[in-house]
Amino acid sequence: MYEIIKEWNIKYKNVKQITQKLDITDMVFEEGEFNKEKFNIANAQRLRRVEISDLFAATQFLTQNEENETIADIVRLLRNIINDKYEPTLKTLRINGNGFKFQEDWIKTISCMAPSITSLSLPCCSISSLEFTKLCFNFATLTKLDISWSGVKKLNGIWFLHNLEVLDMISLEFEKSEDVMDLFELKKLRVLNITGEGLSNNLQCYLSCNKVLPELRFLDCSCNVIDSNNLEELVQTHTKLEMVVLFGTALERTPQLEIPDRKIELLTVENIQCCIKSTNYFLKASKVNMDFVRQIFSELYNYMNNSEISDTDFKECCMFYIYVINRWNWDVLRDFAFCNLQIIRSRPHLFDFNEKQRLVQVIVRSLPKYNESEPHHMSIHASACHIEPEPSSLLIGNHYLKMKLIDGVIIFQTTSMSYFQLFTIIKAVCILTYHDRDNCSSAESIFAAEIFIGSVVGLVDHFCEELMREIFVYLINHYISNIDMSVFKKIFKRDCAEVFLPILLDRQSKEQESVIYYLLALMKESEARNSDIEDNYCIESEIKEIQTSIESFEKIKGADHMEVFRWLCRTSESKDVVRWARWCLETSGLELLEGEEKVGLGEKEEEDDDEKVSKSNENQQEEDEQPDSKRRRVE
Repeated sequence: MYEIIKEWNIKYKNVKQITQKLDITDMVFEEGEFNKEKFNIANAQRLRRVEISDLFAATQFLTQNEENETIADIVRLLRNIINDKYEPTLKTLRINGNGFKFQEDWIKTISCMAPSITSLSLPCCSISSLEFTKLCFNFATLTKLDISWSGVKKLNGIWFLHNLEVLDMISLEFEKSEDVMDLFELKKLRVLNITGEGLSNNLQCYLSCNKVLPELRFLDCSCNVIDSNNLEELVQTHTKLEMVVLFGTALERTPQLEIPDRKIELLTVENIQCCIKSTNYFLKASKVNMDFVRQIFSELYNYMNNSEISDTDFKECCMFYIYVINRWNWDVLRDFAFCNLQIIRSRPHLFDFNEKQRLVQVIVRSLPKYNESEPHHMSIHASACHIEPEPSSLLIGNHYLKMKLIDGVIIFQTTSMSYFQLFTIIKAVCILTYHDRDNCSSAESIFAAEIFIGSVVGLVDHFCEELMREIFVYLINHYISNIDMSVFKKIFKRDCAEVFLPILLDRQSKEQESVIYYLLALMKESEARNSDIEDNYCIESEIKEIQTSIESFEKIKGADHMEVFRWLCRTSESKDVVRWARWCLETSGLELLEGEEKVGLGEKEEEDDDEKVSKSNENQQEEDEQPDSKRRRVE
C-alpha cells in the first residue's frame, strides 16, 4: 500500500486518513516488515491479533549484553506496533523468539500493555522458571498458552491460569513429578501437547503424579515413553479423553481401541487411513514439524509398495498426495508428495480420464515461474520430473498443453529464451507425455513426438558448453525412454540417430549407458509382448557387456551412424550383444550385409567337433575366393 502511496505522491495527511479506515484486526510481521511504514499502519488499527514470526529479522531491536548474548527489546517493538488507545482490544499475541532473551520485567510490562490477552504463544522464547511463574501471575485471563521450545523446567505457578483450556509444551523436558504437579490444578484444560525431543519422559512424570485432568479431551504425547499399560491407564482415568497422538512412540502402530459406549481415536501410522489422519493433524499445527511429516510419508510409501494393499487404499493415498500438492504451497512438502506419487504408475487403471487429467493439471499448475536469479526454484521442476512412468503403465497426457510447450521449443532459436527456461519446458513435456496404454500410439501422440524430437535435433548446435550439452542430451534421452515402443519405432529415423547414436561411441560414459539402457529396455519390452516366457535378465550386466564390446570400435570416415550396430554383428562374441544390435537395425529399417553377422550364433545346425573344424576350413577357403557378398534383409 505504501508503494502505491509513494507512486501517487499522496500527502501525509491523506495517508493517515487512509490507514485509519483500513480496519485491520490481524497483522503478521515477517522478515523485511519491521519498518516505519508498517509500524504506522499497525499503530492506526484496533488490532485483535499480532504475530511476530521472525524476531531475528527485527535487527534494530536486538543488542548484545556483556555475556555476548542477544537481547531482544520486545517491549519497545510492541510499543511500535500497538496503539496505547487500543491496547484492550488485543486478544492474541504470538512471538517467535528465535531463542533470544528479553529484557528484565518484560512480562509485567507486556501484561500492562495488553491486559485482555486470552491467547499467548511464546515458542522459542527463552523463559526461566521464575519468569514462567511471573507470566502465569500476570496473564491470569489466558485460555491458551504455548511455551514450546522455551526451556521451562518447572510448571510452578501455572495454577494461576485457572481458565486455561489449551497448553502446548513441545520439546520441554521435566525431570520428576513435582515439576508438573501444579498442572493438575487446571480444571478446564481440554488440550495438552507434551511432544518430546527424541524420546521424552514427560508422560511418565505426568502419570506418576497419580492425578487427573478432568476435562482433558486431546493429548499429544508424540515421542514419549509409553506402553500399553500406560495407555490403558490414561483412557480409564481420563473419562472424557477423545484423541491420543502416539506418533514416534512404541505404540505408533497399535490398533484402534474398541471401548463400549465410548469413542476414542489414536493418531498412529497403523495403516494408510491412520497415516493420512496423522499427516493432516501435523500439517495444521501452528509450527509444522517437517521431520514428522517426512517420516509419515515414508510409512505411506512402504504401505503402497505392498502388493497386498487394496485398490481402494491405493487410490485414496494417491488422491491424498494430489491434495497435498494442491493445498500447501511449500516446496519441501511438494517434494515429498511428488516423490511418493511415482508409485501411481503401478496401477494406472484405477484412475478414470478426469482423474488423470486432474493429476496432470495439478502438477503443471504447481510448477512455479522460473526466476533465473534464484536457481533453486528449479528443484520443484526436478521433483515433478522424477515421476518417471514405465512403458507398460503410462498416464494420460494433455495434448493441448503438450503442443503449446512444444511450440515453445520450436521457436527457441528465434527468441531470447534462456537455456534454463528451455530445460524447464522439456521437463514439462516429459511430464505431459504420460498417456493411457490404449492411446499411446494415437495420431496425436505420434505427431507430438515427431515434432518434438525433430525440433530438439535442430537445437543441438546451440549448446557449445559440454555441460549444457550433456544436460540437454540427458533430458531428451529421458523423454525418449518414456514414450511407448510403437511410437519409438515411428520416430526413430536417421535424423534422430545423428544426434543420439554418436553417444554410443562415448566410451564408458553415463550418457552412453543411458542410450544403451533405453534401447535395451525397449527391446525387452518388445520381446515380452510377443512371448509368454518370462525372460530373467539383468539389464545392468548387459549394458556393461555392450559397452565393453563397443570399446574397440573405430568409426570409418564416411560411414553412417548405424555402422556400429553392423560392426557388433560381425565381431561380438556375445549372443546378447548381437541380438541387441540386430534389433536396433531392424527397428530403424536398415539392412545387414550377408557375411557381416558372426557365424555360429544359433543359425547353424549342430555338428560334431571334427566336422565343425573341417567345414569351417572349407568355408573360409570359399569365402576367400568368393566375389562381392550378397545383400540380405535382417530377419
